[in-house]
Amino acid sequence: MRILNVDRNWIINWFKRPDAIDQAKQENIRFISINGFSGAFEEENFDGTQKSPIPQELIDNGQALPLNFDDATEEDVEKFGIDFFLFTFGQARMIKEFVEQAIKDNVQTLIVHCSAGISRSSAVSITLNEFINQNNPEDFHINQVEGFLHPPIPNQRVRKVLKETLGVNP
Repeated sequence: MRILNVDRNWIINWFKRPDAIDQAKQENIRFISINGFSGAFEEENFDGTQKSPIPQELIDNGQALPLNFDDATEEDVEKFGIDFFLFTFGQARMIKEFVEQAIKDNVQTLIVHCSAGISRSSAVSITLNEFINQNNPEDFHINQVEGFLHPPIPNQRVRKVLKETLGVNP
C-alpha cells in the first residue's frame, strides 16, 4: 500500500479540485486526518477542536478517519505544565481498525496529514508502513524514500502507542 504523508495545506489544495471527491471514491483512496485540539483555529467544531479539511462525505462513507490530538508527549506536559491532549490508545485502536478495513478493501493509497506534515502524521505514516508493508519491500522502500512532503520528525509518543497497539517491534 502506498502511504503518503502530507500537510494540511496539501489536503486543502487537493480538495479544491472539482474532481477530487470523485477521484478519491473511484481510486478508493483512504485518509487519516490528524487535527489540532487546543488553540484558536480558523475552522472549529463546537467543542473547540480543529475541523478536518476532508469532505464530510468521505468521512461519512468510511474513507476518512478524522482524529484530534496535540503534537505533544508526556515530557511536554511535564516541561510546560500544560494539559495537552495526547495521542491515546483508543485513537491507536481506531487507526488499527481503519487500516485493517483498508487492507480488506484492497486499498492502494493511504494519505495521512496533520498541520505541518512533520511530526504527528509522520509518526503514523512510518509506523503504518512498518505494519502494512513489512512483507512488501518495494512499497516499504518507496514510502520511506518518496512518501514524505517534508522531512519527518516523528512524535515519539504517537510512535510508541501506535507500535504497541499494532504489535510492531519496538
